[in-house]
Amino acid sequence: MARKIKVKKKEELKKPDEFLSLSTRFLNYVKANEAKVIVVSIIVILVVIGASFFAYYVRNNEALGYQYLSNALEKENDIKAKKELLLKAKGMSFSSASKYASFYLAQIYNGEQNIAQAKTELEKVFSVKDTYFKGAAYVLMTDILLKEKKYDEVLKIIESALKDVKKPFKDELLYRKAQLLEQKNNFTEANNIYKEILKSNSDFYLAKLLQQKVEN
Repeated sequence: MARKIKVKKKEELKKPDEFLSLSTRFLNYVKANEAKVIVVSIIVILVVIGASFFAYYVRNNEALGYQYLSNALEKENDIKAKKELLLKAKGMSFSSASKYASFYLAQIYNGEQNIAQAKTELEKVFSVKDTYFKGAAYVLMTDILLKEKKYDEVLKIIESALKDVKKPFKDELLYRKAQLLEQKNNFTEANNIYKEILKSNSDFYLAKLLQQKVEN
């Protein structure tokens, strides 16, 4: 038969309270290391204050960036004012508006024949999450490279773009790839691309032309 263990109330009351023991040890530690505790406390307070200010700074820049971007798009007929506002939006660090501003700046620079700057801005747009803007940026880049007759670069750009670009720009890029393949006398692969475009998008703006190419 198992032996019963008797616990007397007086003995239990004599045992130290665990919470009070921890509190006492903590207070003793603080007293013994007062200078160190003060320094650590100040550092923690400064970190919390710094994090709060940084979060405010990021939110403020995000709001300002999109405000500048919105105002810029309203200045369609005033290119100078539009450009100034886009540059302000682009300058807002930690704001996703900066990459969208780069796309519109690329359009302006391309119109001004500042091709090098247009390319620089477009490269920033390639990392944006919005597939529509990303697709538009890839199409504009291929336009520029085609004018420069850098056909091999165009093919590389298109191959990179096709990994994550969707309609309507995917079909446009495929069409340009097929055209370049035709120039290289690779008619079989070009025709296969034309068929792919027609199959996925019968409303493609050059559908009739593609149909003629496939039939011929």
